[in-house]
Amino acid sequence: MKVLTTLADQVDKLASLLQSSAESVNFQVIDSADLDVSVHDAELLLAGYTSDADRALARAVLGSLKKLALDIPVILLVALPDREHVVEGLRAGAADVVTLDDDQHLLQVIKRTRLARAERQERNSWRQRFAASERRCERLMDSSRDAIALISDGVYTYVNAAYALMLGHQDTEVLVPSPVIDSFHPDNHRELKPLMRPLSVTQPIASERKTFRMLGYNGTDFQIEMNVAQIDYQGEPAMQLIAYQKDLARQPGFAATGAAAESTETDPALIECRQVNLKRMTDYIHKATRETVDTQRPWLLHYVRVDEFDSLQGDSGVHTAEAVMFAAWQFLRAELDPQVPLGRVRDNAFLFLTSDFTPADARQAAETLCRKLDGEVFNLGDLSVSLHFSLGITAVHDDADEPTSWIDRCLKAVRALDTEGSAGTSTRVRLFEDLYPTSVGSLNEENNVKQFVRQMLEQKMLGLVYQPIVSLQHQDFEDYEVFTRQTIAELPPGIPQDLFKRAFRTNVAGDLDRWAILESFKALKNRLATHPKTRLFIKISAISLRDTSFVPWLRISYQATGLDPKHLVFQIEEKDVSLAISSTRELSSQLNRLGLLIGVTHYGLSSSPGRIFSDLKFDFAKPDQSCVLRASTSTEGME
Repeated sequence: MKVLTTLADQVDKLASLLQSSAESVNFQVIDSADLDVSVHDAELLLAGYTSDADRALARAVLGSLKKLALDIPVILLVALPDREHVVEGLRAGAADVVTLDDDQHLLQVIKRTRLARAERQERNSWRQRFAASERRCERLMDSSRDAIALISDGVYTYVNAAYALMLGHQDTEVLVPSPVIDSFHPDNHRELKPLMRPLSVTQPIASERKTFRMLGYNGTDFQIEMNVAQIDYQGEPAMQLIAYQKDLARQPGFAATGAAAESTETDPALIECRQVNLKRMTDYIHKATRETVDTQRPWLLHYVRVDEFDSLQGDSGVHTAEAVMFAAWQFLRAELDPQVPLGRVRDNAFLFLTSDFTPADARQAAETLCRKLDGEVFNLGDLSVSLHFSLGITAVHDDADEPTSWIDRCLKAVRALDTEGSAGTSTRVRLFEDLYPTSVGSLNEENNVKQFVRQMLEQKMLGLVYQPIVSLQHQDFEDYEVFTRQTIAELPPGIPQDLFKRAFRTNVAGDLDRWAILESFKALKNRLATHPKTRLFIKISAISLRDTSFVPWLRISYQATGLDPKHLVFQIEEKDVSLAISSTRELSSQLNRLGLLIGVTHYGLSSSPGRIFSDLKFDFAKPDQSCVLRASTSTEGME
C-alpha cells in the first residue's frame, strides 16, 4: 500500500513496523498541504500531531484532502497520550489519534481504517453503478412504446411520452407533478387508495395486473389493463404502472401509431442499420486481405464514429440516438458506391472498405465527406441536429493475424483525434499510417515478396536442402535438418536478398510450410529405401502454429504417407512457442497421438528459457548458436 506521512524522521521505523506485519508498503513524505491528486493518491496518511508546527501542518493537510475530495484517511500520531489532542484531532477530521510508540494499537487502527475505506469505496462504487443503471432505465422508459408511469404519495413523479399520449396529452410535463387520482374514473378510486399511501421498503406491495377506467384530458373514459408493481426509484419506493403496447393498440388513437411503427420495423434499410454486426464486416476484411496479394495497392478500411451519438442518447433517449445513426447510415450509403461494404460495428460507429484509393487519396475523400456532412441538417421528428464524423483510416493487407487488428488501427487513429482535441472540429480525419509511417512504407515491398514466393511455388523455383546435424552424429539415426532454398541463380530486381526471412513473417509462410513438409515426406520415403536410419527435422513457422487448419492437414498428410513416425521430428522456434503456448500444446498432443516427435529450436534466447518446459514437453532442444558461443567462452560453461 502507498502511505503518505509528515514524519520524515520516523519513516524507517514505520516502514519496518508495517512490513513486519506482512504489509508491502511504499512511503512518500510530504512537507506541505499542497497536494496533487495524481501524485498524492494513497490509502493512508500518517501525520504527526505533537508540536504546534505538526498540528498546524496536519490541520492544513486535512483541509486540503477535504477540498480535493480525496478519500485518504488520516491517522494522527502523538508522542504521549493527550485527551485534548485526541478530541481536537477527531474534530478536525482524523480517523483516529494514536500514541506513536504503541505499535500494536497503531497496527489495529490501520487495519480497521483500511477496511472501513475499502467498504466505503465499494459502497460508493455500487451507488454509482446503481445511479447509472437508473439513468439507463429512465432512458429506456423514455423511448418505450409501453405507457409507463411512476407514483409516489399519490402524485405522478414520472410519466413517459406513451403514457401522456394515452391520456391525450402531447407533453409529459402536464402530468408531472399532478394527482394520480385525477386520471382515473371515480369507480376506481377505492382500488387506488392502497397505492396512494406511503410505501414500505420491507413489505412491498405484490405485483398484479388490474383493469382500470382512465379519464382522458377531454373527459372521455376508456378501459385499459395495466401491470402494477412496487419498485425503487431514485432511492425511494414508488409504484409503477405499465400499459403494454399490445393493450394500447386497441385504444382509439393508438392504432395508427402502431401501424406506422410496424411498417418502419420492416424497412430493410432500417434493419440493416440497426444490426450491430461485427462478424459481417470482419468477413469482408478477411476477404480484402486475401485480395491484396493480387494488387499493388491495399484496401482501405474506414472507421466512422458519429460524435453526437452519446450525448443525444443521454439527453434525448435511445430512440433519438438510433434515429441519428439511421440518418448517418443513409448519408453514408448515398455518398458511397453501392458496391462498397458498409456495416455498423458499434452503437456509435460504422465501417466501410474501399479499394480504389491510395491512403492519401482516401484521407482526402474522407475530408470531403466530412465537409459535405457539415452542410447537412437532419430532421428527427421535433429535433433538428447537425452531425459530425470522426474517421480513422488504415491500409489493409494480408499480414495481420486477425481482421480485428485492422479495426484496432483505425481506433488508434480516432483516439489520436480525441487526444489532439480535433474531434468535432473541421479536421476529423486521421490516417493510421500518418501516426506510424513505417507501416505503409514497406507495404509494396512486402506485397512483392509474398507475390513472388507464391510465383516460385507455382513455377517450381524452390528446393530443399538437407543439412546434417553434427551434434547428433553419435545417435542411432542419420539426422538432417530441412531448409527451403531457391533454385534460381539470382533474384529479380525489387526482391530483397533476405527473401525467406521476410516471407516467414507473413501469411505466405503457411504455404511454404506445407510445401516443404510434403516434399520432405516424398524425399524421406525414397531415402529410406537405401538409408533406413535417416531422420528429418522439419521446422514449423509461427503462422502455421496459429493456423487452426494446419494440425488436421498435417495429420491427414502424414497418415497418407505410411512413414514410420520415428523418422520425423517437427521443431518450432522458442520465441514462437512462448507466444503460442496453447497452440503448441495442441500440436504436441496431435503429434504424440501419431507417435511423432517434437523439438524446440533457437532455444535459450528468452529471459526465462526454462519456463516453457514447465508448460510443455519436448523431445529435443536445439540451443541457439549465440548461446553455444557464449557458453564456450564463459568460465561458467554451459550452465
